[in-house]
Amino acid sequence: MKNRFIYTFLVLMALSACGDDFLDLAPETSISSASFFKNEDQFNQALIGAYSNLRGVAFMGIYMDEMRSDNTFFTRYAADRGTELDVEAMASFLDDRFSSAQRNSPGNRYGNAYQGIAKTNTILSQLKTNDAGMDQASIDAITGEASFLRAFYYFDLVQHFGGVPLQIEEIRSEEDAFLPKSSVDEVYARIISDLENAIPKLSVPTSFPQSGRATKGAAKMLLAYHICLNLRRIMQKPKLSSLI
Repeated sequence: MKNRFIYTFLVLMALSACGDDFLDLAPETSISSASFFKNEDQFNQALIGAYSNLRGVAFMGIYMDEMRSDNTFFTRYAADRGTELDVEAMASFLDDRFSSAQRNSPGNRYGNAYQGIAKTNTILSQLKTNDAGMDQASIDAITGEASFLRAFYYFDLVQHFGGVPLQIEEIRSEEDAFLPKSSVDEVYARIISDLENAIPKLSVPTSFPQSGRATKGAAKMLLAYHICLNLRRIMQKPKLSSLI
């Protein structure tokens, strides 16, 4: 009994002496931002990962955009619902049928955009503190593409959901992950800021076919499209529409 007491006492003393450092462990089976971003290739790998969420925008856009417009039509065949029982709800504006339990749902557009935003935030935050020995041209190219992508994802969000939380920094704590909703005007202002930062840093393609990465032209067109839509939204306000 005495030996057990001494053993327990020594263990407690050892734990109290080492503090909480033994709980602060780096993942051994995956790469973290702390062990990544050591060179230009790794920054470009992260950037390609940020592009991957564009696939979700395109796929979900078939149902949430095209099938709700006059660009397409949807014929409901009641005798055989097949695998489209859930995705057709989008085309029919039956949003209340969406849930994670519906296996055929085309996806979470809101979450997909924020995944892309989180990736660009990490890249831009890492560039502020770690240039990985890159020259200024490479830093500008990565900054331009990441800023364009963040602007694109926020443009997709504000067009479909209105005001949303503005996450513009890498999330490093629980507090960083929970932000209040910003207004539509604040989101649009952020989009403009990111595009104005991206445009001078992006290049003009010199060969075809292009690489599929963001260009100066793409950023200028997104800015122009944003200005047109935002102007229309402003002019539709009662006080301004009466002046038209």
